Amino acid sequence: MLLVGAYYDDPYLLWMADSDIFKDYGDVGEVFELLFLKPGAERRPISELPLTKFFPPPMGEMVARTG
Repeated sequence: MLLVGAYYDDPYLLWMADSDIFKDYGDVGEVFELLFLKPGAERRPISELPLTKFFPPPMGEMVARTG
């Protein structure tokens, strides 16, 4: 999450990278933070994102997630 969030400058992925699920990088993670993360990069919680996303035809698909 850290590498992808830093590459695309995505505040939601950077917030997830700081969460407990992805935070246990060990020493390698600290090196990645030094190399790739911009100082003061914005982080925003994924709770701000909608719970569903509808893609109209020709795909005609809906993606949903739980809170």
